[in-house]
Amino acid sequence: MKRRELIAGGAAALLAGRLRAAPKPGNYLLTDQAGIDAAKQKAARQPWAKAALDDLLAGAERALAAPLTIPERGGQWPHWYSCKKDGVTLETVTPTEHRCPRCGEVYRGDPYDAVVLYHVHTRNARAARDMGLAYRFTGRAEFAGRAAEILLGYAARYGTYRLHNVRDEEKI
Repeated sequence: MKRRELIAGGAAALLAGRLRAAPKPGNYLLTDQAGIDAAKQKAARQPWAKAALDDLLAGAERALAAPLTIPERGGQWPHWYSCKKDGVTLETVTPTEHRCPRCGEVYRGDPYDAVVLYHVHTRNARAARDMGLAYRFTGRAEFAGRAAEILLGYAARYGTYRLHNVRDEEKI
């Protein structure tokens, strides 16, 4: 087993123990209780702040209702997701079929398939962040539970992801 996988596995075990415990009142990452209270007060006074909070909570609700998928491998730089002929951003037909909307050329395999995975990873990262904030704004434990599920899923799998750069060159 690689050193990286051992470290990730140990970190995952430590994180799992902490995340399975009930969230602690003073345990914050992005802000503290004063920041949450100030944001709630601002949302009560300012329509733009209320809209931002409502958007955050609606996004967290959508993420909570959606099935969680943690890809078995990492993603790839999103700038690769363009037609070699036209330079136009590709459309995802399926996770393994990518079509140019201008010329109709179809691309398969990497790096295109891995860019689709990049977007899954990005959605999961945003969902974990938004779930944590939604928990702090609402106190609803299901938000904290889903954030923990996402983090634990990555803690268990991340050590197996191949390290590579944007040119798909392996890094050790």
